Amino acid sequence: MDIWRCHQKYGNHIRYAPDRLTFNTAQAVMDIYGIGSRVRKSKVYETLVHQAPNTLTLRDKKKHAQRRRIMSQGFSDAAIRSFEPRVLELVQRLCGILQGDLNSNDGKWSKGQDMAKWFDYLTFDIMSALVFSASYDTIRQEKFRPIINAIEESNVRVSVILQAPILTLFRLDKRLFSRSILWRNRFIKFIRRTVSERVKKSSLLKERDVFSYLKSAKDTVTAKTLRIDELGGEAATLIVAGSDTTATTLAATLFYISREPSVYERVTREVRSCFASAEEIHAGTQLNSCQYLRACIDEALRLSPPAGSAL
Repeated sequence: MDIWRCHQKYGNHIRYAPDRLTFNTAQAVMDIYGIGSRVRKSKVYETLVHQAPNTLTLRDKKKHAQRRRIMSQGFSDAAIRSFEPRVLELVQRLCGILQGDLNSNDGKWSKGQDMAKWFDYLTFDIMSALVFSASYDTIRQEKFRPIINAIEESNVRVSVILQAPILTLFRLDKRLFSRSILWRNRFIKFIRRTVSERVKKSSLLKERDVFSYLKSAKDTVTAKTLRIDELGGEAATLIVAGSDTTATTLAATLFYISREPSVYERVTREVRSCFASAEEIHAGTQLNSCQYLRACIDEALRLSPPAGSAL
Protein backbone atom coordinates (compact mmCIF):
# COMPACT_ATOMS: atom_id res chain seq x y z
CA MET A 1 0.00 0.00 0.00
CA ASP A 2 2.85 2.38 0.79
CA ILE A 3 4.42 1.81 -2.62
CA TRP A 4 1.04 2.40 -4.27
CA ARG A 5 0.58 5.66 -2.33
CA CYS A 6 4.04 6.81 -3.38
CA HIS A 7 3.22 6.18 -7.03
CA GLN A 8 -0.08 8.04 -6.63
CA LYS A 9 1.79 11.02 -5.21
CA TYR A 10 5.03 11.07 -7.21
CA GLY A 11 4.20 9.33 -10.50
CA ASN A 12 5.06 6.10 -12.30
CA HIS A 13 8.79 6.20 -11.56
CA ILE A 14 9.98 6.70 -7.99
CA ARG A 15 13.10 6.16 -5.89
CA TYR A 16 11.75 4.07 -3.04
CA ALA A 17 15.10 3.75 -1.27
CA PRO A 18 18.62 5.13 -1.84
CA ASP A 19 19.46 2.16 -4.08
CA ARG A 20 16.00 1.14 -5.24
CA LEU A 21 13.67 2.31 -8.01
CA THR A 22 10.09 1.15 -8.59
CA PHE A 23 8.05 1.46 -11.77
CA ASN A 24 4.30 1.38 -12.25
CA THR A 25 3.80 0.88 -15.98
CA ALA A 26 3.11 -2.10 -18.22
CA GLN A 27 6.06 -1.13 -20.41
CA ALA A 28 8.39 -1.30 -17.42
CA VAL A 29 7.30 -4.89 -16.78
CA MET A 30 8.36 -5.83 -20.31
CA ASP A 31 11.58 -3.82 -20.16
CA ILE A 32 12.64 -5.33 -16.83
CA TYR A 33 11.31 -8.90 -17.02
CA GLY A 34 10.79 -9.46 -20.75
CA ILE A 35 12.86 -11.63 -23.08
CA GLY A 36 16.07 -9.85 -24.04
CA SER A 37 15.98 -7.54 -21.04
CA ARG A 38 19.39 -6.21 -19.98
CA VAL A 39 18.29 -5.72 -16.38
CA ARG A 40 19.96 -8.03 -13.87
CA LYS A 41 18.42 -9.28 -10.64
CA SER A 42 19.44 -7.49 -7.47
CA LYS A 43 22.33 -8.92 -5.47
CA VAL A 44 19.91 -9.20 -2.55
CA TYR A 45 18.60 -12.49 -4.01
CA GLU A 46 21.91 -14.12 -3.12
CA THR A 47 21.01 -13.75 0.56
CA LEU A 48 18.14 -16.21 -0.03
CA VAL A 49 20.34 -19.01 -1.37
CA HIS A 50 20.48 -22.08 0.86
CA GLN A 51 22.82 -24.84 -0.37
CA ALA A 52 22.01 -24.39 -4.07
CA PRO A 53 20.52 -21.47 -6.07
CA ASN A 54 17.11 -21.93 -7.67
CA THR A 55 15.08 -20.21 -10.37
CA LEU A 56 14.15 -17.41 -7.96
CA THR A 57 17.67 -16.66 -6.74
CA LEU A 58 19.79 -17.21 -9.87
CA ARG A 59 21.17 -13.85 -11.06
CA ASP A 60 23.34 -14.93 -13.98
CA LYS A 61 21.16 -14.63 -17.09
CA LYS A 62 22.68 -17.59 -18.92
CA LYS A 63 22.35 -19.88 -15.91
CA HIS A 64 18.82 -18.62 -15.29
CA ALA A 65 17.84 -19.30 -18.91
CA GLN A 66 19.33 -22.79 -18.66
CA ARG A 67 17.39 -23.48 -15.46
CA ARG A 68 14.14 -22.22 -16.99
CA ARG A 69 14.57 -24.53 -19.98
CA ILE A 70 14.86 -27.46 -17.59
CA MET A 71 11.98 -26.32 -15.38
CA SER A 72 9.65 -25.83 -18.35
CA GLN A 73 9.76 -29.58 -19.00
CA GLY A 74 7.93 -30.16 -15.74
CA PHE A 75 5.13 -27.82 -16.78
CA SER A 76 4.42 -28.70 -20.40
CA ASP A 77 0.80 -28.69 -21.57
CA ALA A 78 0.74 -32.48 -21.44
CA ALA A 79 2.16 -32.53 -17.90
CA ILE A 80 -0.34 -29.95 -16.65
CA ARG A 81 -3.25 -31.88 -18.17
CA SER A 82 -2.06 -35.04 -16.44
CA PHE A 83 -2.05 -33.22 -13.08
CA GLU A 84 -5.67 -32.07 -13.28
CA PRO A 85 -7.36 -35.21 -11.85
CA ARG A 86 -5.26 -34.94 -8.69
CA VAL A 87 -6.12 -31.26 -8.30
CA LEU A 88 -9.85 -31.93 -8.77
CA GLU A 89 -9.77 -34.79 -6.26
CA LEU A 90 -8.37 -32.50 -3.56
CA VAL A 91 -10.75 -29.66 -4.41
CA GLN A 92 -13.68 -32.06 -4.12
CA ARG A 93 -12.32 -33.33 -0.81
CA LEU A 94 -12.38 -29.81 0.65
CA CYS A 95 -15.82 -29.09 -0.82
CA GLY A 96 -17.09 -32.33 0.71
CA ILE A 97 -15.93 -31.28 4.18
CA LEU A 98 -17.50 -27.84 3.86
CA GLN A 99 -20.70 -29.26 2.39
CA GLY A 100 -20.91 -31.80 5.19
CA ASP A 101 -20.87 -28.98 7.72
CA LEU A 102 -23.74 -27.30 5.86
CA ASN A 103 -25.83 -30.48 5.75
CA SER A 104 -25.57 -30.99 9.51
CA ASN A 105 -27.34 -27.76 10.42
CA ASP A 106 -30.94 -28.57 9.44
CA GLY A 107 -31.28 -25.61 7.12
CA LYS A 108 -29.81 -23.14 9.60
CA TRP A 109 -26.72 -21.05 9.05
CA SER A 110 -23.57 -23.10 9.55
CA LYS A 111 -20.72 -21.78 11.67
CA GLY A 112 -18.29 -19.37 10.04
CA GLN A 113 -15.17 -20.82 8.45
CA ASP A 114 -11.69 -19.35 8.17
CA MET A 115 -11.34 -19.94 4.45
CA ALA A 116 -7.81 -18.55 4.40
CA LYS A 117 -6.73 -21.54 6.49
CA TRP A 118 -8.73 -24.02 4.43
CA PHE A 119 -7.13 -22.69 1.25
CA ASP A 120 -3.70 -23.01 2.89
CA TYR A 121 -4.43 -26.69 3.50
CA LEU A 122 -5.82 -27.21 0.00
CA THR A 123 -2.96 -25.59 -1.91
CA PHE A 124 -0.28 -27.26 0.23
CA ASP A 125 -1.87 -30.66 -0.43
CA ILE A 126 -2.10 -29.88 -4.14
CA MET A 127 1.52 -28.78 -4.51
CA SER A 128 2.79 -31.70 -2.42
CA ALA A 129 0.84 -34.12 -4.61
CA LEU A 130 1.94 -32.54 -7.90
CA VAL A 131 5.60 -32.07 -6.99
CA PHE A 132 6.29 -35.21 -4.92
CA SER A 133 3.24 -37.48 -5.33
CA ALA A 134 2.96 -37.05 -1.56
CA SER A 135 -0.29 -37.26 0.38
CA TYR A 136 -0.05 -35.17 3.55
CA ASP A 137 -3.81 -34.60 3.66
CA THR A 138 -3.70 -31.43 5.76
CA ILE A 139 -7.32 -30.86 4.68
CA ARG A 140 -8.44 -33.70 6.96
CA GLN A 141 -5.53 -34.25 9.34
CA GLU A 142 -3.48 -31.94 11.57
CA LYS A 143 -0.19 -33.87 11.55
CA PHE A 144 1.54 -31.88 8.79
CA ARG A 145 -0.19 -28.53 9.27
CA PRO A 146 2.81 -27.14 11.21
CA ILE A 147 4.75 -27.26 7.92
CA ILE A 148 2.36 -24.65 6.51
CA ASN A 149 3.03 -22.52 9.57
CA ALA A 150 6.77 -23.02 8.98
CA ILE A 151 6.38 -21.55 5.48
CA GLU A 152 4.49 -18.52 6.79
CA GLU A 153 6.93 -17.89 9.64
CA SER A 154 10.06 -18.28 7.49
CA ASN A 155 8.63 -15.82 4.96
CA VAL A 156 8.76 -13.09 7.63
CA ARG A 157 12.55 -12.93 7.51
CA VAL A 158 12.68 -13.35 3.73
CA SER A 159 10.27 -10.46 3.15
CA VAL A 160 12.28 -8.10 5.34
CA ILE A 161 15.68 -9.14 3.97
CA LEU A 162 14.50 -8.51 0.41
CA GLN A 163 13.70 -4.92 1.37
CA ALA A 164 16.59 -4.34 3.80
CA PRO A 165 19.53 -6.62 2.88
CA ILE A 166 21.80 -4.56 5.14
CA LEU A 167 20.36 -6.58 8.04
CA THR A 168 22.45 -9.57 6.92
CA LEU A 169 25.62 -7.67 7.85
CA PHE A 170 27.11 -9.10 11.04
CA ARG A 171 24.16 -11.55 10.90
CA LEU A 172 21.78 -9.08 12.51
CA ASP A 173 18.93 -11.05 10.97
CA LYS A 174 19.81 -13.98 13.24
CA ARG A 175 19.10 -11.83 16.28
CA LEU A 176 16.03 -10.12 14.86
CA PHE A 177 14.41 -13.16 13.25
CA SER A 178 15.52 -16.10 15.38
CA ARG A 179 11.97 -17.52 15.40
CA SER A 180 11.66 -17.17 11.62
CA ILE A 181 15.02 -18.89 11.10
CA LEU A 182 13.98 -21.72 13.41
CA TRP A 183 10.86 -22.34 11.32
CA ARG A 184 12.87 -22.03 8.09
CA ASN A 185 15.23 -24.77 9.29
CA ARG A 186 12.25 -26.98 10.10
CA PHE A 187 10.88 -26.49 6.60
CA ILE A 188 14.26 -27.22 5.01
CA LYS A 189 14.52 -30.42 7.06
CA PHE A 190 11.03 -31.39 5.88
CA ILE A 191 11.98 -30.78 2.22
CA ARG A 192 15.18 -32.82 2.52
CA ARG A 193 13.29 -35.72 4.05
CA THR A 194 10.57 -35.48 1.40
CA VAL A 195 13.10 -35.42 -1.45
CA SER A 196 14.89 -38.44 0.03
CA GLU A 197 11.62 -40.38 0.37
CA ARG A 198 10.59 -39.39 -3.16
CA VAL A 199 13.86 -40.67 -4.65
CA LYS A 200 13.44 -44.01 -2.85
CA LYS A 201 9.94 -44.63 -4.22
CA SER A 202 10.67 -43.53 -7.81
CA SER A 203 10.32 -47.04 -9.25
CA LEU A 204 7.03 -47.66 -7.42
CA LEU A 205 5.05 -44.72 -8.80
CA LYS A 206 2.62 -45.28 -11.66
CA GLU A 207 1.88 -41.60 -12.35
CA ARG A 208 4.45 -38.93 -13.10
CA ASP A 209 4.88 -35.82 -10.98
CA VAL A 210 6.90 -32.62 -11.33
CA PHE A 211 9.84 -34.22 -9.53
CA SER A 212 10.01 -37.08 -12.03
CA TYR A 213 9.97 -34.66 -14.97
CA LEU A 214 12.72 -32.49 -13.46
CA LYS A 215 14.86 -35.44 -12.38
CA SER A 216 15.04 -36.72 -15.95
CA ALA A 217 15.02 -33.32 -17.68
CA LYS A 218 18.03 -32.11 -19.67
CA ASP A 219 18.76 -28.61 -20.85
CA THR A 220 18.04 -28.60 -24.58
CA VAL A 221 21.18 -26.52 -25.24
CA THR A 222 23.83 -27.79 -22.82
CA ALA A 223 22.36 -31.25 -21.98
CA LYS A 224 22.96 -30.50 -18.29
CA THR A 225 20.69 -31.99 -15.63
CA LEU A 226 19.81 -30.91 -12.09
CA ARG A 227 21.84 -32.14 -9.13
CA ILE A 228 19.91 -33.51 -6.16
CA ASP A 229 20.54 -30.33 -4.12
CA GLU A 230 19.28 -28.23 -7.02
CA LEU A 231 16.20 -30.44 -7.25
CA GLY A 232 15.58 -29.86 -3.55
CA GLY A 233 15.95 -26.10 -3.96
CA GLU A 234 13.51 -25.97 -6.85
CA ALA A 235 11.05 -28.24 -5.05
CA ALA A 236 11.09 -26.00 -1.98
CA THR A 237 10.44 -22.94 -4.14
CA LEU A 238 7.56 -24.67 -5.93
CA ILE A 239 5.92 -25.70 -2.65
CA VAL A 240 6.25 -22.22 -1.12
CA ALA A 241 5.42 -20.13 -4.19
CA GLY A 242 2.74 -22.46 -5.52
CA SER A 243 0.83 -22.92 -2.28
CA ASP A 244 1.11 -19.55 -0.52
CA THR A 245 0.34 -17.33 -3.52
CA THR A 246 -2.55 -19.50 -4.72
CA ALA A 247 -4.10 -19.68 -1.24
CA THR A 248 -3.87 -15.89 -0.90
CA THR A 249 -5.54 -15.38 -4.28
CA LEU A 250 -8.34 -17.86 -3.55
CA ALA A 251 -9.05 -16.28 -0.15
CA ALA A 252 -9.03 -12.76 -1.58
CA THR A 253 -11.32 -13.69 -4.49
CA LEU A 254 -13.84 -15.39 -2.19
CA PHE A 255 -13.69 -12.49 0.27
CA TYR A 256 -14.49 -9.80 -2.29
CA ILE A 257 -17.16 -11.83 -4.11
CA SER A 258 -18.95 -12.70 -0.85
CA ARG A 259 -19.21 -9.04 0.11
CA GLU A 260 -20.77 -7.81 -3.13
CA PRO A 261 -24.23 -9.43 -3.66
CA SER A 262 -24.51 -8.24 -7.26
CA VAL A 263 -21.07 -9.63 -8.10
CA TYR A 264 -21.83 -12.91 -6.31
CA GLU A 265 -25.12 -13.27 -8.20
CA ARG A 266 -23.53 -12.59 -11.57
CA VAL A 267 -20.52 -14.86 -11.16
CA THR A 268 -22.61 -17.79 -9.85
CA ARG A 269 -25.07 -17.36 -12.71
CA GLU A 270 -22.21 -17.44 -15.22
CA VAL A 271 -20.64 -20.59 -13.76
CA ARG A 272 -23.98 -22.42 -13.42
CA SER A 273 -24.94 -21.55 -16.98
CA CYS A 274 -21.74 -23.24 -18.21
CA PHE A 275 -21.79 -26.30 -15.96
CA ALA A 276 -24.74 -28.43 -14.84
CA SER A 277 -22.86 -29.71 -11.78
CA ALA A 278 -19.62 -29.14 -9.89
CA GLU A 279 -18.32 -32.47 -11.22
CA GLU A 280 -18.38 -31.07 -14.78
CA ILE A 281 -15.96 -28.25 -13.98
CA HIS A 282 -12.50 -28.78 -15.43
CA ALA A 283 -9.96 -26.92 -17.55
CA GLY A 284 -11.03 -26.27 -21.12
CA THR A 285 -13.03 -24.01 -23.39
CA GLN A 286 -16.11 -23.95 -21.16
CA LEU A 287 -14.16 -22.77 -18.14
CA ASN A 288 -12.26 -20.27 -20.29
CA SER A 289 -15.61 -18.82 -21.39
CA CYS A 290 -16.31 -17.69 -17.79
CA GLN A 291 -14.95 -14.22 -18.46
CA TYR A 292 -16.60 -12.55 -15.48
CA LEU A 293 -15.11 -15.13 -13.11
CA ARG A 294 -11.69 -14.42 -14.60
CA ALA A 295 -12.29 -10.69 -14.17
CA CYS A 296 -13.10 -11.26 -10.48
CA ILE A 297 -9.86 -13.19 -10.00
CA ASP A 298 -7.85 -10.50 -11.78
CA GLU A 299 -9.45 -7.80 -9.63
CA ALA A 300 -8.68 -9.77 -6.46
CA LEU A 301 -5.06 -10.01 -7.62
CA ARG A 302 -5.00 -6.25 -8.10
CA LEU A 303 -6.56 -5.47 -4.72
CA SER A 304 -4.64 -8.08 -2.70
CA PRO A 305 -1.44 -9.06 -4.53
CA PRO A 306 -0.05 -12.37 -3.22
CA ALA A 307 3.43 -10.84 -3.23
CA GLY A 308 2.59 -7.61 -1.46
CA SER A 309 5.95 -5.89 -1.91
CA ALA A 310 8.41 -4.84 -4.57
CA LEU A 311 10.39 -7.75 -6.04
